[in-house]
Amino acid sequence: MEKKLKIAFIISDEGLPVPAVFGGAIETLVTLLIEENEKAQKFEFIIVCKYYDELKKYGSIEKYRQTHIYYIDEKTESILTKIKLKVYNHIAWKSDGRLSYLNLFYYRAYKIIRRERVDYAIAEGGDYQKFWLISKKMHAFKTIIHIHHELKSNSKLLKIFGKSIAVSDFIMKKWMEGAELGEHKLYVLKNAVDEKRFEYHLSSQEVIGVREKLGFAISDFVVIYCGRIIKEKGVKELIEAFSLLDNTDVKLLILGATGFAVGEKGKYECEVIEKCKADTRIKILGYIDNYKIYQYYQCSDVLVIPSICEEASTLTILEGMYSGIPVIATDSGGLVEYAKDSFSIIVKRDEYLIENIAKAIMKIKGDEKLRNSMKVHALSVAKKYSGRFYFKNFSNLIDRFKEEEL
Repeated sequence: MEKKLKIAFIISDEGLPVPAVFGGAIETLVTLLIEENEKAQKFEFIIVCKYYDELKKYGSIEKYRQTHIYYIDEKTESILTKIKLKVYNHIAWKSDGRLSYLNLFYYRAYKIIRRERVDYAIAEGGDYQKFWLISKKMHAFKTIIHIHHELKSNSKLLKIFGKSIAVSDFIMKKWMEGAELGEHKLYVLKNAVDEKRFEYHLSSQEVIGVREKLGFAISDFVVIYCGRIIKEKGVKELIEAFSLLDNTDVKLLILGATGFAVGEKGKYECEVIEKCKADTRIKILGYIDNYKIYQYYQCSDVLVIPSICEEASTLTILEGMYSGIPVIATDSGGLVEYAKDSFSIIVKRDEYLIENIAKAIMKIKGDEKLRNSMKVHALSVAKKYSGRFYFKNFSNLIDRFKEEEL
């Protein structure tokens, strides 16, 4: 029997844990690959991620046969190791840039990868330059950067990573605007969601029940926002657009938090909460567990993604598609690659952004035929972004890596 390839995913030292019990797009995508690999049994996965004390309430969550998860808790690291790193970093500081600094999290990750003898190591977010020691061990052609945000390549990163995977064509083009790529290999792997989370469809009575708990009537037209409550996501702009609507039967539901399920509320989130208090038509719920979120999508009429930044992509639009609701999204980065005209309205991020969002909401509200057509097309397109296809596409990429090395 052919030996399984051993692939390591290194989640950022500022990232969340896997499985994605606290949310996070990167962590959710890695969890999706793990779940699909349990069925396919094609690879042996190694996950390295940060430990959080809040994980204790979940008990034992490492339930996989094809994956081993290493949680790094810097608080439990030996004093000797901390001293060694402190001495090394002092020497690196004195070297005028000839030596790179060592980060405790990535040093531990390096030791795990060396012990596990992995075939490929994939950097999932964070400060990618901290990956240098792992790359030195693996060699650049065995280290892969998975780009989830706008980033331009540079000579330092290209020495560390021999291959790059981007979540959209937009992000790949941005990456290519940097340094001369040379022999660097480029790939695009579109995001996906776990369709099993959206298999259950609420009955009419259940929709009424969810809406009643929110204080919404069955006759209300419900607009939903789901995502982080940070400036780049345009949440304030959405609230201002909503304030332009004087319809009492239009309601706004906001799901999300600054840092997903962990961390304190940020200043921006607190300001958003205050804004919501001024309008009784708005309900803000905070972070909602991934496995409970489907019910809020299904009791809504339209999803708005008002990002004012250049989005690499977003899982939110895929969740909306699987829920069968129309989408209003800004012309943001890689987001437009997912937002097809058949189920989406794209609004410009110009000086009329707020008015544009308000008009789009009212257009969908006022045209039942359009709304129903968008719902059908959303569900149809969603099938291209299932967990099964995501794993298949990922697996095909790994096969290409192996072929190119022969």
